[in-house]
Amino acid sequence: MAQTAAQNVPILAYHQVQPLACSPAARPSLVVEMEELGRQMSLLHLLGYKTITLSQLTDALCGGVDLPRHAFVVTFDDGYIGVHDCALPVLAKYGFTATCFLIAEEFALRNSGLPQRAFPSVNKEQVRDMLAAGFTIGSHSMSHARLTELSPAELHVEVRDSRRVLEDQFSVPVSAFAYPYGAFDRNVEAAVEGAGYDCACSTLFGATHLHSDRFHLKRIAVGGSPNLLRFTYRTLVRPRLSEQKGGE
Repeated sequence: MAQTAAQNVPILAYHQVQPLACSPAARPSLVVEMEELGRQMSLLHLLGYKTITLSQLTDALCGGVDLPRHAFVVTFDDGYIGVHDCALPVLAKYGFTATCFLIAEEFALRNSGLPQRAFPSVNKEQVRDMLAAGFTIGSHSMSHARLTELSPAELHVEVRDSRRVLEDQFSVPVSAFAYPYGAFDRNVEAAVEGAGYDCACSTLFGATHLHSDRFHLKRIAVGGSPNLLRFTYRTLVRPRLSEQKGGE
């Protein structure tokens, strides 16, 4: 397929979601309150935004599909339990879906002695619930290692084996990857593309994507935003201003 012109599609990057009543989080930059997420999704719904999958975005960049006006993507990194318990019902209320990037060793058959995560992770049944609700899953590597610091053999495990584990466990295609810590270089990009993924998400800021960006798609990190005005500026206004000035 022939590549298309640039696509302006905000990809929102979240981590943990929890109710307001929960005790303060040890990692507040990773947490969005459920009530705040609800306000954010309500605003986007009122403005006519519709969620698409990363596969749809990739297809559009390759000239395969036309995207709806006001398309956006929701992603969650790390697979924390709040995605299932809190984010899923909020997104379902507005007919939205998301991609959850999972750390594959959490679901491997031999997963004893796993490191402590910042928050509890979803289990297999909860992932299946999300899939049944229209969510997709992607790989966040095998162990959440910093991929730029690995040997070729270690990189192979983190990229290729993580995809195999997730596809075997959940019987769905895994075509998207997210770089742990946002760390990638040309070798890591090549390894992800060579492993059969269609795209990969970075932590680079922005909302406009080119065909050549498929393996370092830009995202907009959504942390503990204190108010809806700041969320609106960061997700809908600032990316356009940044691109008009030639990037950040």
